[in-house]
Amino acid sequence: MYVPKEFQVYTSQEMAAFISKLNDVCHTWSDLLTIDYFYHFQDSDYDEGLSFFDRLAKKIGKHHPDWDVAEYKQIVKTANDPQAVYVDIVKFMLDDTSDIIYYGI
Repeated sequence: MYVPKEFQVYTSQEMAAFISKLNDVCHTWSDLLTIDYFYHFQDSDYDEGLSFFDRLAKKIGKHHPDWDVAEYKQIVKTANDPQAVYVDIVKFMLDDTSDIIYYGI
């Protein structure tokens, strides 16, 4: 699994507690990662978290024509520390606050 443990939420109760901690302040890349994990980790195409890159590209990729999702996935798969690289790529893809807002929660 490429998604680090601290971003993994499994139950509705855990998600409700997580959501209740969110406020009206701008959300972060980690909020989106946690929510994506909860709603998609059981998808047949989750690919240990790599499908999040696809969902990001589908929603906000039009603003980032330079993104190469296939390359990002390959970089994660071949990294010495794939979880750290995965997080770095998520941070990179959600570096712009306006992208986080546009992607939505």
